[in-house]
Amino acid sequence: MSLTEKFDRKRNQQEGADEGSAINYAKAGGIRYVSFVMLDGKRKFFCYSDLVSCTFDPEKSEIGLIFRGAGAVSLKGQNLLLLYEQLQNQLPRQIICVDKRYISLNLTDGFSVTDISIASEYA
Repeated sequence: MSLTEKFDRKRNQQEGADEGSAINYAKAGGIRYVSFVMLDGKRKFFCYSDLVSCTFDPEKSEIGLIFRGAGAVSLKGQNLLLLYEQLQNQLPRQIICVDKRYISLNLTDGFSVTDISIASEYA
């Protein structure tokens, strides 16, 4: 057994159970959804299991999400790195768009989403 295999095996034992070629998480989870709330009150939710990719562009302050068979979501705002990391861990249940005029009042989460664009395959 090589040295890298030994390190990998040790790391796997720390993260969860190592059963052959499968690595189990230490904690099981259920089906999770993320809901997007637009300024006009319209809402749309997607299942995290359909999330194919998520990108963060710090220069544009934009997050792009692609959902398998459902469409794409673009989020713009301020301090979105924290939201990106939360999406990576499937934590947010709702992402609520805030009017740009009220950004300073909504800094409790550390980020503000000021624009949500949803391009859906189904109207």
